[in-house]
Amino acid sequence: MYVKPEEDARPGEAVSTLVEALRRLGAAEGDTIATPAKGLVDDLLKGAGGQTALYGLLRDGLARLEREAKRHAEFIDRLTAPKEGRSTRHGAASPYQETLYLQGAAGTRTAGRFRALNRRQTRVSVATLSRPFKHSGEPAREAPVLTLRPGAFYLDPGEARVVIVEAELPSSGRYESCLDLTMDDAVALKLWIEIDVYP
Repeated sequence: MYVKPEEDARPGEAVSTLVEALRRLGAAEGDTIATPAKGLVDDLLKGAGGQTALYGLLRDGLARLEREAKRHAEFIDRLTAPKEGRSTRHGAASPYQETLYLQGAAGTRTAGRFRALNRRQTRVSVATLSRPFKHSGEPAREAPVLTLRPGAFYLDPGEARVVIVEAELPSSGRYESCLDLTMDDAVALKLWIEIDVYP
């Protein structure tokens, strides 16, 4: 909110500091921000017809700078916002990641599911590759046996399919693994699997 100053008020230390800051900003930030900042400083240094006019110039100049800063911030936000299927520098799409949590008693079976979605513009061949399980952080001597239904299939552009993951559970403990879902031999999804087996 703008409060009109007294006519005999003089710019104090805060105004002097602001003028110097605007001068530095105008010298350092390039044309887009420098133009309003430099113009404001020049007007102030010319003694623009009284203290009320000076404070008005300050207010208007700060409003212009605020609009410029907001525009730059919105541009940076758009530039850095995460995008689906963002490509890496090698041209391959970065894989999505999900976690599937399962649990059950030792010696039984349990199951979960996840959705495979083709975000590409072409028909793709889908396959899966499972990695060895770890048991409580160490390589598992015995591990759950996974079955995927379907294990391999095709997806049209934009098509999705639910994949069932069945696990035969060994002795009790916590088991962890990772499943790579590939589309045309490129990893499209990394599915982290965590299984808690109780006695």
